[in-house]
Amino acid sequence: MIYGTFFYYFDKETGLSNFCMQVIDKPTYLNGQVEIYNKKYVIISDTKWKAYLEDGGIMNIELSYNAEYKVYVFYYTN
Repeated sequence: MIYGTFFYYFDKETGLSNFCMQVIDKPTYLNGQVEIYNKKYVIISDTKWKAYLEDGGIMNIELSYNAEYKVYVFYYTN
């Protein structure tokens, strides 16, 4: 995706991913992605969204700032 680099974590037993992180590649991309999420998903707070997926699943999205690496990170969990 143009907005950042994704890291997926896979379960050894199922081979499925239930956790993903996205590191924003450029600070200017952050506003664009937040705008998209505000339109597409349910806003929980300034830094949290809930996505209701077509297959009936729910994905939680949370944005945080990593002060050590000075980057914004989105966390995706179900």
